[in-house]
Amino acid sequence: MAPALALAALLVGCGPSPNPARDLALEPWPDAPAGPTVQAAADLTHPETGTMTVVVHYRGLTEEMNSFRAQGWDPEILFDDVHFTTPDGKRIGFDRDGRTFRLSGGPHPDVVVQYEVMPGGNGRHGMQGVVTEDFASFDGRVFLAPRGGGALAAGRVRFVAPDGWVTASALPDAGNGWLSLDGYGPDHVATALMESCYGVGPFEVERRTLGGTEVRAWTFAGFPEKDREGLNRRSMAIFGWFHDRLGFDPGFPLAVVWTPKVDGSRVYGGSSANGTCFEQPKPTTRAWELMAHRLGHSMNKYVPSGMGIRDERDDWFKEGWASWVELAGTKGAGVSPHPARWNKLARDYYATRAEHPERDTPLWRETEVRGYDATEYMHYTKAPIAVAMLDDWLRRRTGRELLDFMALMWKRHGGFRGELALRDELEAWAGESLDAFWAVHVDRRGDFYPVWPEALTPRVRRAARRRPAARVGEMRFSEDYLEWLVENGGYARFADVAAELEREAARHVQLLDAGIALLPPFLEPFRAGLAPAAQAALAASERAWPLAPVADHLPGASLEIDRNTVVGGRFARLLDAERDYAEALGTGGVEAIEARVLGEDGKPGDPVLGFDASDRVRLLVRWHYVPGEVKITCRRGGEVANARTVTLAPHWHRSWSEFAPDERPEGAGDVTFELELPSGDRIARTFHQRSDG
Repeated sequence: MAPALALAALLVGCGPSPNPARDLALEPWPDAPAGPTVQAAADLTHPETGTMTVVVHYRGLTEEMNSFRAQGWDPEILFDDVHFTTPDGKRIGFDRDGRTFRLSGGPHPDVVVQYEVMPGGNGRHGMQGVVTEDFASFDGRVFLAPRGGGALAAGRVRFVAPDGWVTASALPDAGNGWLSLDGYGPDHVATALMESCYGVGPFEVERRTLGGTEVRAWTFAGFPEKDREGLNRRSMAIFGWFHDRLGFDPGFPLAVVWTPKVDGSRVYGGSSANGTCFEQPKPTTRAWELMAHRLGHSMNKYVPSGMGIRDERDDWFKEGWASWVELAGTKGAGVSPHPARWNKLARDYYATRAEHPERDTPLWRETEVRGYDATEYMHYTKAPIAVAMLDDWLRRRTGRELLDFMALMWKRHGGFRGELALRDELEAWAGESLDAFWAVHVDRRGDFYPVWPEALTPRVRRAARRRPAARVGEMRFSEDYLEWLVENGGYARFADVAAELEREAARHVQLLDAGIALLPPFLEPFRAGLAPAAQAALAASERAWPLAPVADHLPGASLEIDRNTVVGGRFARLLDAERDYAEALGTGGVEAIEARVLGEDGKPGDPVLGFDASDRVRLLVRWHYVPGEVKITCRRGGEVANARTVTLAPHWHRSWSEFAPDERPEGAGDVTFELELPSGDRIARTFHQRSDG
C-alpha cells in the first residue's frame, strides 16, 4: 500500500467518527427518476494525505450491472481499501481481477461502494489529477463505474472539502451543494460522471453566455489578480473564437479550470465535451493550445456534442483536426500566435522519419498504430501537418477554408446526428475531386512539406538567396540539399543523384504546366531555402502525383553544377571520379566496387556514397572473375592511409575488406579505394567521408 493511501486508510478506519461522504451518498433523493441512478460523494477534508475517500451509491442496478471497474490505469489513479455494502451496511463479497470488481451472490440492486483513491500518477499529458493541501484537481475516473453504466438515468455528485473550498466544474448546480450529471441529457449520465473534470479548492469563476451556452473560466484564487484576469481573458477569447468562427454552441455549460503546477509538474485534470482542467499556463506554454485541442475534440469526437466519422480509414482526421485547430484557434483568438510552432512540428516530423522510419505509417492505417511513441507521432505531428496541407490545398484550389467546412459539418452532424462521410462530404462541399491529394498524402506513407506562412523565416529567405550548388533551367538546388541527397537519398551512384535533380526539375515544370502547384505561391520562390528534408519531401510528392507520364528531362536544359561552391565543387569532383571508375569497370574482372557501413550489430547496410569519419566501412568488390590476389589501397589524393594485399579464391564472386576509422584518411574529404591487379591495371572508386562534427 502506498504510504499516503495507508495513512488515509488509518484515518478512515480509526474509531466511530462519522463518514460525511457516506452520509451524503445515502442522502434521500426524492426527485430521482425511475431507473438506475448514482449519487457520488467524496471527502477531501484530509488533503494532506494526497487521497480522498469516495462513496458512491448506485440504486436500481440490474443484475448485469453488478460488475464494477476502476477507470484509468496504475499508477495514474490508485484505488485502495475498496469494499461494497448494502445501504444498511451489510458487506457484499466480490472477486477482484486487476481493476475489475465482480460482486458475489446477488442480484444487488442497491450498492454502496467505498474506497480510497489517489490521483496523480504521470500519464501522457502530465500528472493525472492531484490532491494537495492547497487544492485538488481530477476527473471522473476517480469514480468506480458499473458495467452497463450507460443505462444510468440520473446522477449527482458532491464534495466535502475544507472551509473556503468550492467545486470548479462545468456541471449544472442541482441545489443543496449537489452538481447534476444531467447536463448532457438523460442518455449520457455515465459520460458526465466519468469524463468531467473537477477542481476542488479556493477557485473563483467568471461566467459568460455565448448563444445558448454558458462558459466558465475557473482560476485558482491564490494567483495574483492580474494573472487571473489574464487567464479569464484568454480563456474567454478561445471560447468565443470557437463560438463565433465555428458556430460551436452545444447548449450545455463549458468550463476550463486553471490550477497551479505541483512540484513543477503539469497537472492534467481530464477532459470531456464540457471542458478540461489544466495547470496555470505561461503565455508560451502548451496549455492554451491544449484547451483549444479539447474544444476541437468536442466538435469532432467527444460525446455528446461531437460527430461520428463513418469510415475507419478517416479516423486520422480526429486527432489531425484537433491538433490543427488548436493552433488555428489560439492564433485566431489572439491568445498565442506561436509563429514557430508549425516549424517545430515539421522538424519533429523529418527527425522521426529519419531516426524511426518504422513509426511513419500511412494515415489511413492510423487505427493500426501501436506504441506510445508511434501514437504520439501520428496523432500530434503527422496528422496536423496533413490537415494543414489539406487546408492549404482547398484554399488555393477552391478559395474555401477547412474551418468553414467543419462549421457546416458540426451544424449538420454535431451531437452525432448521422455520420460524417469525411471524404465524400469534403469533395461535395469543395466541388473538386480530392483523389490526387488522398492518393499522395493519405493512402501512401506520404511525404509532407510546409505550407504555412510561418515557414517563410528569415533563415529560409537568406538560404534561398545563396549561390546554388546546381541548377536546371530556372530551378535552383541549394548546397545543403545536394549534400543531403548524397548522404540520405539512398543512391548508389553520384550520377543517379545528378539524374534525380534533372527529373525533379522536369517534373516540377510538368506539374506547373498542368496547373498543379504543391507549394503555396508565397513559398515557391524560396523553395531552395527550405530545409533539405522538406525539399526532398516536396520532390517526392511531385513525383508521386498521379499525372503521367513522369518527365525525365526538361527540354533545352540540363544540370549545371557550380564548381565554385564548396558542395558543388566536391560533387563535380566526385562525379568526374565516378565517370573514370565507370569507364574502367570490367578491367581485371571487376564488376563493381561498393562501400557499406557496418551497423552496431556488425552487419553491413545498403551501398552508400559517403560515410562518417567514425564509421567502420566495408569495401565490397563484385567480380566477373577473380585474379589470385589484389592490392587494395585506401588514400586521399596521394596520401596513403592503408594498403593491404588480399588473396582471393577462384570460386569467389564477391570479396570484402573492412576499414576502421584509423585505416582511412582523417576528417572530412574524399576517400579513394584503389584496386591494383596482378596485370598492373588499376581501378578506383572515390567516396565522400563526412566529419562527425
